[in-house]
Amino acid sequence: MIFLSVERHHLSSYIDLSEGLPVVFFHPNFSAHFNKTSDPPEFLKQLALEVISNIPDNALFIYTDGSRNEHSRSSSGIYIKSQNYSSHIKLRNSDGCSVFPTELIAIDTGLKETLSIPGSNNIWILSDSRSAIQHLSNWYKVGDNTGVAILEKLKHLSSREIIYNGFLRMLTSWAMKLLTL
Repeated sequence: MIFLSVERHHLSSYIDLSEGLPVVFFHPNFSAHFNKTSDPPEFLKQLALEVISNIPDNALFIYTDGSRNEHSRSSSGIYIKSQNYSSHIKLRNSDGCSVFPTELIAIDTGLKETLSIPGSNNIWILSDSRSAIQHLSNWYKVGDNTGVAILEKLKHLSSREIIYNGFLRMLTSWAMKLLTL
């Protein structure tokens, strides 16, 4: 008997270890050390702007954010932007959903939308969730449904990107919330 409230878990990696994700790069750390709680917001904004200013102009950006309020209601926000495309998506997630899966849901939704955007051969995912990026960077250990769904999309996009000699990058930006989109 399978209970609907219990999430299935994949016991083996979806990605072949010998293949990996050759054109997907995970960057869970900034070049400078900082502390979100003690460093001034201007410093965090400057770090984020330095990273973003080094991203190529032809890139497609996926900004993600997941959150939960004091009533345990959670939501995900996704903003997708390129030179000739923009989209803003808001999702209401199930009550009691913690911030970590909410962040993964935002990333998965952004990638799902990206699958239908033509010419997206240089994709940057900017998330304020270091734990989500670290989780996905250990792709050979990911077994949760949302994580596996993200990896499936990354694998599909990376195989498409190889044809165009593009690349896909996932980048953590702790200061993303401070930026004006």
